[in-house]
Formats: sequence, structure tokens, C-alpha cells
Amino acid sequence: MKYLPPPSIYQQVISTSIAVAVTMVADKYISLLVALVGSLGSASIGLIFPPMLEILTLWPGRSNNRFYWLTFSKDVIIILLGVAQFIIGTVTSVVSLAESLTGNGLRVNCPI
Repeated sequence: MKYLPPPSIYQQVISTSIAVAVTMVADKYISLLVALVGSLGSASIGLIFPPMLEILTLWPGRSNNRFYWLTFSKDVIIILLGVAQFIIGTVTSVVSLAESLTGNGLRVNCPI
């Protein structure tokens, strides 16, 4: 294993100043970025993947279950709601982020 010398004081100062500068610039938009990440993640983790996993786990035994069609239709409805939440949340977050980046007076035309 190769030994790496510790960073010099100049490298530490430059790294720290870059991190502080990025934080100062991104502070204004951090809530919008968090909203975008949340809309991308919450729909898929909470509403799309669990019904898909239920369909995949119950699929082999569907012939033994009389009411499998009810579970399947419930899961499909939940998946469709999750996809709708994913699309609406992402579009709303991207439009809000674009509006804040373009300035206060400019509006972005949303096709929806």
C-alpha cells in the first residue's frame, strides 16, 4: 500500500475556501434541490417499488389465490399514483428551480 503524505496547508486552505464558496452560492437554492431529490426519491421508494415487489412475490402463486386480481389491481393503481406523483413533483420542482435561476421577474412557461 502506497503511503500518501498529508495535504499541505495551501491545499487545505484552497479546499476549505472552495467548499465555503459553493455552500454560500448553493444556500439560496438548497431547499429547491432538496425538493427535487425528494420528489425523485419518495415516489419511487414509497409508492412504486413496494407494489412492484408484491406483484413479483405473489405472481408464482396467483393460480392458488382466488382474489389475486384484486391485489394486482390495487398494486397497479398504487403504481400509477406513484408515477403521477413522480411526474408532478419533478415538474414542479424543476419549474421552481428554473424560475429562481432565471431571476425574479421572468417566468418559465410550464406545458402542464
